[in-house]
Amino acid sequence: MDKLKIIKNFEKLTLDVDNQTSVIANELVMVTSSYNEAVGLINDYLDDPALSDLVYSKVLKMALNNKSTP
Repeated sequence: MDKLKIIKNFEKLTLDVDNQTSVIANELVMVTSSYNEAVGLINDYLDDPALSDLVYSKVLKMALNNKSTP
């Protein structure tokens, strides 16, 4: 198998994970009352530190994007 093709598979996987994580983070932000509540759920239920970090960043981004301005 071509080495470049293998590397491109990683790139595709990374994009898929990034997109799926954004969708799920948006859903979490929509059903929680605050960023702190969302982070609390992440702390309580996600055991993988790398996944937690990824989800934290997505939830923060979604929370900031969904924040209503006065």
